[in-house]
Amino acid sequence: MPIPFMVRVVGDQDPEEGGKVQGVYDAEDGTLQVATRVRIKSIGAAYTFVAEDSGTHFLATAALTMTLPAASAAFKGCWGLLVNAADTALVLAATAGEMVFKNDVAANSVSYATAGELIGGGFYFFCDGTKWYVLPLAEEAVTITVVT
Repeated sequence: MPIPFMVRVVGDQDPEEGGKVQGVYDAEDGTLQVATRVRIKSIGAAYTFVAEDSGTHFLATAALTMTLPAASAAFKGCWGLLVNAADTALVLAATAGEMVFKNDVAANSVSYATAGELIGGGFYFFCDGTKWYVLPLAEEAVTITVVT
C-alpha cells in the first residue's frame, strides 16, 4: 500500500513549473514529509544567500564570492550547496567570526583558489541560528584557504 504524501504549495505556481513545495510536519510520528526536485541556480557574480534560497544547489560559473548573511534565528535550518562549475576562484564568506570550518570556530571565509584544484570543488553549508557550519566538498586533497 502506498504511503500517503502531503505537501503544501507556496504561492500560486505549480511546483512542477518552478513553484516551491514545503514539507508537512506529522506531529503524530514526528516526521517531515517532503519530496521535490533540487533547485539549481547558476550564479556568475557576487551573490548573497537569502532564506528563500535554502536547499538550493548553486553552480558558480565565474570567479565570485557568495556571502552568507549574519547568523540568526531567521536562518536556523537554512542550508545550501555551492559548487565551482568553472576553472575560477570561489569564495564563501560570512559575517566575521560566524563560520565554523575545519578546526576553526570563528572563520570569516573559505575559498578555492589554487590552479588545477578548482572545478568541482565546493562547500555544503547550514545555519544553526548562531553560526554557519561549512563542510568542504572535494574528491582528493585540495588547498582550501581559510580566513579568520
